[in-house]
Amino acid sequence: MQASSISHTIEKLIDDLGYDASASRKGSFEWEVREGSAHISIAYHQNSGMIIAETYLCGLGEKVSSEIFQFLLQQNEDLRGLTFSLKEGEVVLSTLIYDRYLSEETAKMLLHDLFLTADEYDDILIE
Repeated sequence: MQASSISHTIEKLIDDLGYDASASRKGSFEWEVREGSAHISIAYHQNSGMIIAETYLCGLGEKVSSEIFQFLLQQNEDLRGLTFSLKEGEVVLSTLIYDRYLSEETAKMLLHDLFLTADEYDDILIE
């Protein structure tokens, strides 16, 4: 699939999920969608063929408690196609899609889950 068709597909998915893709565009292959208080970044990397959708949910400071770490690991087992990770003391929720296996149905489901889960978990983690 050519990069322009991937870009078109991503914008169609954003529109289909009820967001304005043209207002979400931040660059040729980069978008940002807001769901509640969550900001979800979507980027397509042509060289690797990866579509990365992620959101930084909250900062935990320099020292992450073992309880929060265990909670995130447990949630990773329960989430379908989404992954929590820690990056420099921040909780990140993300999904990856390889362009060669891009299916609109699957991508729509993953993005929808990411949008809803991000909005839900940013509140949970902040509390």
